[in-house]
Amino acid sequence: MNLGFKLYSTLEGFAKVHEVFPTASYALLQGNTDVRIDADFSACKPGPKDMLDAWIAAATVREFVEGRGTEVGGGDGLGTIILPRPLSEPLIKEVLGWPK
Repeated sequence: MNLGFKLYSTLEGFAKVHEVFPTASYALLQGNTDVRIDADFSACKPGPKDMLDAWIAAATVREFVEGRGTEVGGGDGLGTIILPRPLSEPLIKEVLGWPK
């Protein structure tokens, strides 16, 4: 996590940085047939699914930037997380914000 925070602060002045939660992206895109990822699976090796998570993160950013996603959180001062699709109603308000 410290490496991630350092990377984020280094890139902050150079590029727009989004935080993605791949597990949430998988859940929101499950059964969705209009999102395509062209992937070279030779980059994948047995073990952690880092490359697959990177591809879903890239697709999530694309969906968000093109207006099909949503942004949640931000009340804790540590940034927001983007999702590839809006969350379904009813939302649990307490989960999307930071307690006061």
